[in-house]
Amino acid sequence: MRTVIFGVDGLTFNILHPLIERGELPNFHKLYTEGCEAVLESQYPPLTPPAWTSLSTGLKPAGHGVYDFWSYVEDWGRRDNRKTHILTRRKSGKAIWNILSEYGKKVLVINVPTTYAPEAVNGIMVSGYTAPNTEVDFTYPTSFKDEIFHVAPGYQIDLDVGYRERLNISGNVGKLTDAVLQMTEQRVKLIMYMLQEKPWDFCYLAFIGADRLQHPYWEEVSALHPRTNE
Repeated sequence: MRTVIFGVDGLTFNILHPLIERGELPNFHKLYTEGCEAVLESQYPPLTPPAWTSLSTGLKPAGHGVYDFWSYVEDWGRRDNRKTHILTRRKSGKAIWNILSEYGKKVLVINVPTTYAPEAVNGIMVSGYTAPNTEVDFTYPTSFKDEIFHVAPGYQIDLDVGYRERLNISGNVGKLTDAVLQMTEQRVKLIMYMLQEKPWDFCYLAFIGADRLQHPYWEEVSALHPRTNE
């Protein structure tokens, strides 16, 4: 039996339910009617790195060591940019893909936040958000990086830092939507290729585009802007 964990960062029933009722999301409607749903309680603090790491490990932040976007030098006792760096990976504990790898299961881990540098797994890992860019080695095995850009030439781990300013999208939800769609389309190309061409028992994948839209444009998105369903 194969298992897939399909994660969408920032997705909320406040947006999802109205779109399902409008008939915009037939696949989510099928999951809604044939499966079950519940509001997922986040960790404290409710931030991307500790939340996703807890989901992947089943541990509280005290167990995996991820509390924030930043790693702090303990003897300072406070954030100081001279003594901190972006935390890109958990400090302790095993993730579900580690455990399954130990039991000989083939795993695909695709774009899950806080997974850089990529870990050696029994399968393939493509690092997600908090990896600095695609210039670094963000895949395991390292050779799979070239395969990614053959399948999805425009692949992005995330929108570039400062994307709002560079794209001149302040006040323009359409331009940001275009950027998110382009990123998502390339991710889908890669995922479909991996699911169809690579051996796997367990696949854990994540999309971050919804979060990137909601941070700057929550009022438009929550009002179900005409392009929200895209």
